Amino acid sequence: LSGIGYLESFANRCENDYYKNLAKTEIDSIIDSLYFEAKRKNTFEAWQSYQLSVPNGAYRDSEEKKFAVDKRWSTESCAWSTATTLNTIYAYNCYLKYYPKGKHKYLADKKIIDLEVSKAFASEHGKLPRMNKVSKGLGSVSKIKIYNNTNYTLTLLYSGIESKRLNVEPKSIGILKIKNGTYRVVASVRTSNVQNYAGTEQLTGGYYDVEYYIS
Repeated sequence: LSGIGYLESFANRCENDYYKNLAKTEIDSIIDSLYFEAKRKNTFEAWQSYQLSVPNGAYRDSEEKKFAVDKRWSTESCAWSTATTLNTIYAYNCYLKYYPKGKHKYLADKKIIDLEVSKAFASEHGKLPRMNKVSKGLGSVSKIKIYNNTNYTLTLLYSGIESKRLNVEPKSIGILKIKNGTYRVVASVRTSNVQNYAGTEQLTGGYYDVEYYIS
């Protein structure tokens, strides 16, 4: 048997240091040969193939080399076409990386939020706390006061007619102004033992408030 995956498994389980080191040496040799083959070809496909063949920790400078020869991002129009074709968070972030002031910046930001919200809805999540409408309004915009009564920075994503991201510091209040309409909402904090919360809200104008806490 051969291959990086098998050799890594062998090295992790082998108790004999001599054979463990032989396996690690062979892994390094394979990675080196794959790297120099990608460097010889120096195409986007070659560097992508290299990354698919080795562990993440062995990427070296392949990410930079891959994008250096990737013509899909050479102009803003090509970059936007590539991002919309791939339609991934990573692709839209690439567009913003290369063209931070590009004419599609607002739409790229919106697409990223929409995709992040879809991802959260598709995974396990808790039930979003309901907002309270504290006063009516006749305008086309709703104003939401968010109370973050957790010990973590709270991130809120609103996906709908327009899409917005709001970060609220621990034990603080955040204010969000957003156009009226139906929104998918995701709330999250950066800690592994608290799941995301998701749900839908119908905003009809006026003032709302909502409290987030961890029980």
